[in-house]
Amino acid sequence: MDRLWAGIRNTISAGAVRDAASLTYRYGAAGQAPYTPIVVREHGGSLAGIAYVKHPRGDDDPRLRGLHVATLSDIVCDARRKDVVSALLAGAERAARDLGGHALMSSATVTGLFRVQRERAWMPLPATLHFYAHDPNSDLKTASDLGQWWLTRGDGGSDGGL
Repeated sequence: MDRLWAGIRNTISAGAVRDAASLTYRYGAAGQAPYTPIVVREHGGSLAGIAYVKHPRGDDDPRLRGLHVATLSDIVCDARRKDVVSALLAGAERAARDLGGHALMSSATVTGLFRVQRERAWMPLPATLHFYAHDPNSDLKTASDLGQWWLTRGDGGSDGGL
């Protein structure tokens, strides 16, 4: 995970660190509920990408009328690699189904992800994501477009529900 992060971190304008320590802290050990990791490897065995699917909630939210929604909580890969993004999404879709999910939700701002999601027949919903950051010690003008940020539902624990 550290090697993957080192290889892609310079392609990200702004976002949280996604090295081995931060991913393990946030999502736990491999296969630890309530997250299922999705791993894509290169032919030589090196890690090409990882994603985390949060299991559908067990409680019945009356707003969902029995629909169980899994969440694509995080995805870490070179977003320019369509093959890797597509494989991660296919794995996430399969995991959501296997976990009893009727739907899989993602609100990742990763630009390369949008194109592949549309190709895989994901339906875009009206944007409800608003993000504000203020750091008086830096100039955020270099990353003022939300598409330049690498944000996912797992950032800040926002993958807990709808």
